[in-house]
Order: sequence, then structure tokens, then C-alpha cells
Amino acid sequence: MSHTGSGSSWQPFATIYNPATGTFIPPNNQPAVAREGHQALLLSSPASVLILGGSNGSGPVASAEYYNPVTKLFSPVGAAMASPREDFGVGILGTKVLLVGGSADGISPLATAEIFDPAGPSFTPTSSMGTPRIGPTVLQLPAGRVVVLGGVNSGGITAVETFPN
Repeated sequence: MSHTGSGSSWQPFATIYNPATGTFIPPNNQPAVAREGHQALLLSSPASVLILGGSNGSGPVASAEYYNPVTKLFSPVGAAMASPREDFGVGILGTKVLLVGGSADGISPLATAEIFDPAGPSFTPTSSMGTPRIGPTVLQLPAGRVVVLGGVNSGGITAVETFPN
């Protein structure tokens, strides 16, 4: 998923890669929001790709969308993120999705975190990280925990944290 255009005149644009044929095909509709610096991950329930946040050319956004690979349609998630964010990390916590760090203004790193529950759907703020960071990597650990690695802030590269604390 990407965008065409520049600045605040970005237009949403997506193509779908078909690994069986090695070709790109258009979806049946385009996403509602042009984005970069977003996150996308596969969900098993509902069976879809979840696309979160990013920047729309005017700044970070708090919107999210689903992409259904069967119908090839994008549709909005019925809830907004607790905070707009771009260049953030995501991890799976059981049936929920953890969003950590990033930036809400395109400059300042966030320590905040929130949890997306697809059953709601809802975004709920949760305990913050100890260190604000832009661009962290989130890896799964056993027993429903994740480790947040790296990212940067005004002090340089940040330390490792486990979540939930």
C-alpha cells in the first residue's frame, strides 16, 4: 500500500501481489487513506490484513483499515487509534495487537502504547514504555509477551524492553 502525488495531495493507491503468477493485480477498491510509515499485519479473525496509522502527507493519522483477501476490498475499521502515529512498532498479544512508540507529530518520539481488539473493534491506551522511540522493532516472546527492540529518540538508539512490563 502506498500513495501517489506529493505533499497533502497524496492519493491512496494499492496493488496486490499474486505469488502464484508473479504478477500484481488491482484490488476491487482503493484504501480510504494514503499512507506511509504505517504498519500492516495478517489477522486470523477476521481473516484480513490490518493496516494501521502512518502519515497521509499532512501528518500522522489515527485511522485503520482492513483488506479482505477474498473479496479484494478495503474497508474502514470501526474505531480510531487512541493516538495518531507513524513509524511505530506492532506485535501480536494473543488475539489483540499492540502498537508502541512512533511519532504523533512526525518529529517527537512517543513512549505511549495502545491495544487494538478486533472483536470490538476498539483501541485502548495501555501502560507506556519506559523509553520513547521512533521506529522500534517488536518481536514475539512465549507466554503472550513481546520484546521492543531499538528505535531512536533524541538520545540515540534506545534500549530493549519487554511488554507488558
